[in-house]
Amino acid sequence: MKAVLKSIEKGVSRFDGKTPIVEFTCEVEKKDGSKEIVSGSYSEKYARDYFAYCNVKTKDLVGKEVEVSLDIHYMNVLDSDGKPIRMPKKANNELDF
Repeated sequence: MKAVLKSIEKGVSRFDGKTPIVEFTCEVEKKDGSKEIVSGSYSEKYARDYFAYCNVKTKDLVGKEVEVSLDIHYMNVLDSDGKPIRMPKKANNELDF
């Protein structure tokens, strides 16, 4: 679902109080015209990898359209054609145990 990114900032996990995360807040316009604020987070490491992969700076995304999921609260950057950019899994994703 398309949304407008309202804010993105560093924080720490609410679960353990120390894991670095990046939190985002978006405004979604629902089918009935009402607006809803949704938020979510990424680990800081994933956020660094993802935004580097997208070749964007987070400060440049605020106020721009992004893709969000209301049920699992993720966010994807949109490319110049308005399509979500999804980072592929690393080629070597085998478990080492």
